[in-house]
Amino acid sequence: MSYQVISYEVAEQLMLKDSIFAKYSDAIHITATNSLKRGMMESNTDLSQWFVGPILSFSEIAKFVGKTWTLGQTELRQFTLLSKALRKYNETHEIQSSDLFSSIDKNQATLLKTMRLLTESGLTSKEVKEIGENKFSEEEKVFLNLWSDLEIDSTFENLSDWFDEFQRHTIYSFKETLTAALRDLEQMDEKRMNANIKANTNINKLVQEKFVEKKVIILHGFYFITPIQKRIFDQLSKHLNVIHVVNYKEGYHNGFKSVEAFLDLPNTPHVKASQTKLPVNIFAKKFLQIINGSFPKDEEEQDNQQGIKPSYFEFMNLHEFKEYVDSKDDVVISPRSREAKSYLEDIYTSNNKNLTEYPMGQFLMDVHRLNTRIYHIDTRTYEDVENLSVPLVLRLFNSGYFMIEGETASKYLKTLQKLTPLLEEYTTFYQWKKQIKNLFERKKEIETKLKKENKNKNQENDIDHKMNTFYNRNLAFFNVPYKELIAIQKGLANLQELYQRLYTGNSIPISEYVDILEKYVNDDILPSLEQRVDQTIAGEILDSLEDLKGVSVDNFDRQDLVRGLNFFLSRETDTREDGEASTIFGDNSVNSYETISRFLDSDGFQFTENRSVHLAFMDNKAFPVAQQLSTWPLSKETLDELYSKNINLKQLKMRKDLEVDISCYLLYITINNAINVKFSIVKEYSNEKNLQQTFYLQLLNLKKASEKDIRDEDNEQQPITPTFSKKIMFRERAYEYLIRKTYNRCPKRVVYSFLINNRPEFSGPFHEPFVFKNLLRHAMGNKYKRDQRYQDVYSWFPHWSETKKDMYRKNIEEYMRDKSKRPNFTMLDGERYWDSQLNIALFGERSPNEGNEADYEFDKPNKPFAKPGPNCKYCPFQEHCIEAQLYDKY
Repeated sequence: MSYQVISYEVAEQLMLKDSIFAKYSDAIHITATNSLKRGMMESNTDLSQWFVGPILSFSEIAKFVGKTWTLGQTELRQFTLLSKALRKYNETHEIQSSDLFSSIDKNQATLLKTMRLLTESGLTSKEVKEIGENKFSEEEKVFLNLWSDLEIDSTFENLSDWFDEFQRHTIYSFKETLTAALRDLEQMDEKRMNANIKANTNINKLVQEKFVEKKVIILHGFYFITPIQKRIFDQLSKHLNVIHVVNYKEGYHNGFKSVEAFLDLPNTPHVKASQTKLPVNIFAKKFLQIINGSFPKDEEEQDNQQGIKPSYFEFMNLHEFKEYVDSKDDVVISPRSREAKSYLEDIYTSNNKNLTEYPMGQFLMDVHRLNTRIYHIDTRTYEDVENLSVPLVLRLFNSGYFMIEGETASKYLKTLQKLTPLLEEYTTFYQWKKQIKNLFERKKEIETKLKKENKNKNQENDIDHKMNTFYNRNLAFFNVPYKELIAIQKGLANLQELYQRLYTGNSIPISEYVDILEKYVNDDILPSLEQRVDQTIAGEILDSLEDLKGVSVDNFDRQDLVRGLNFFLSRETDTREDGEASTIFGDNSVNSYETISRFLDSDGFQFTENRSVHLAFMDNKAFPVAQQLSTWPLSKETLDELYSKNINLKQLKMRKDLEVDISCYLLYITINNAINVKFSIVKEYSNEKNLQQTFYLQLLNLKKASEKDIRDEDNEQQPITPTFSKKIMFRERAYEYLIRKTYNRCPKRVVYSFLINNRPEFSGPFHEPFVFKNLLRHAMGNKYKRDQRYQDVYSWFPHWSETKKDMYRKNIEEYMRDKSKRPNFTMLDGERYWDSQLNIALFGERSPNEGNEADYEFDKPNKPFAKPGPNCKYCPFQEHCIEAQLYDKY
């Protein structure tokens, strides 16, 4: 028996009656990815049924390789055991360098991935040690000793036993694995139909007829092969025919180098699926010609264009990109899909995320982040400390799984955000509660005093007067209701109670620890879950926790469990569809038919019904896609020797060496099967500015679409929606002087300042100093109370150092020596309001035409809602405003 390759240039060649593939259509089919499986099933309709055998992805089969080797529970168990082994190793003082131990401690997840990677390649710690101990670095020696400790665990033995059985009884063993995988899919009608299995099918009989008797297995889309796949396929090829079906075009080495290398095409029997020529996308052909050194003439391209016109778009930011793709029915594929999808799609419309991408998974992980273990290098000891941080507590409050007196804590998120300047430097529950208590008391004292000074205010103008009278409320952390401060104090107490339950004592029986978490999930989380996907994830977490109870060790150090759970929550779910072992390359995100699909899963696009593709984020930093290989702490020299001795492990080196070719191959097959193709980049992404299109798009000489082209395309595809003009009337405020002036500067600032907050409020490194200096200007207005007012203003900034406040005070005093700069005042209802207070709410550069009195009219037709300009950089709401001109875009 042997390997064979059936190649095709376009997917339709597999579906022709004269296709060589037709005689294998009723065998068992295995796809490299689930996206390819979905695409094949989408094209395999009753009217055009081009294959009839069952179809599985490799990841669905891998679930039954080595018993539970690929499951999340296994990695959770292994990580926890590794954490324990590492801690015990340190206690023996065998690691000479404390810095080295600290490094290993921080990179424990990478250590485990490397161990699993080598194990999947068929290596053991003993075999690696035979290279020669004198060749190893200190960190490699520690790694090998830890690996040998972990190898005795049953999970490693299960994988070894499975491969031993597979080698002795290949056909029988793989038959059992296929049967288990198909039975697993048979349990749900949707999965059964997606595996091309009819109802009430006898799975044993199916596998016997389609696999054992035919002695053939059909592999689709394996343009690279991982070590564990290599071991399985090589062994199968000794006993039956392994047939690779792959998209390939002869005569173009660059572009198909990865297929030629991984499938060893020069030495493998190779036939074309069909001799019938079908049209190839002209731009895919042009791409192949260019990367192979041939540049077609523009006239030739024009003659063969056949009406296909690829478009190239440049979007300034994610908002512009999202507006465009939301209005289209394109399949969006991108090398930045994992980064961008959180912005582009709703959490519940996306499938197979990391557990931490679901709110409940993130919540459980954040609960465990409340504690951190510090390793002291000098004393070689651990210390568990509370680890409250502003972002962490905000996420916990906003999770939807944290309750305060029967209400979700997210209700108080906005209030908590206002308090963050006072809490940023503190990390313990005691410090947080003390700061909130101090604020509560100080706020009450100040407002009681200010009410006495301003007790004759007109009730109708109460809001406007408060806006100017309660000076401290200009600062966000003072502008909070008392009842919400009390609720936040109770919320912190509830959080501390959960923390103490989880972290009291250094060690705990594992079953007891699991019971605590299970009780919290069952009593406090599950009753509040409404989304079915959340309930599924909760069930998986509970199953994983229950599985931990079976660990043979009675007690675990709490931090070992915490680190294990953190590792588990940050990995993919067991339904991941990357088609490879989870330990190999860093980005193993998976996709289904989502808003934006992963570039490495675009192989299924060639079979789908919708062939309008938008290749997005094709910038020079994202494409070609890097194949991140994590093998720390193994050195390059050690790896090179292992590559030369282990043919399975060598697959990784090939994949890393061919990362550009893999990217080019996927780009080719995506363009080749597109009816309509678009390319785009987003020039400003995250902290990256002025991104340019990738070199490979520059070679295609694409014409950039103008803004008019984008608008015209939108108008062509979107139905015209009738619009109606309506004049909205509102009762005028009793006092609108400040509102009118702010409206003249920017109407949108009025909305943010007065309709959202009722008064201007400020926080942040730019606005707080401005408020501080203007309050000092106000304090200088009364020389008899100046010193007391200085102290009052000082006390409103407890998070600032005295030195910082003194520097700003000297600055403003020097400024005020010029009498022309001293603040004037405005009279309202017999009360005097200093202009320095007005400037706190309205400051910064003027917007265009601000001096035009006609702009004061609220109902002026065609008046812009936002007036972006240099004035934006002084606006306290700039981070929330889409139109804000934060910097010069051009």
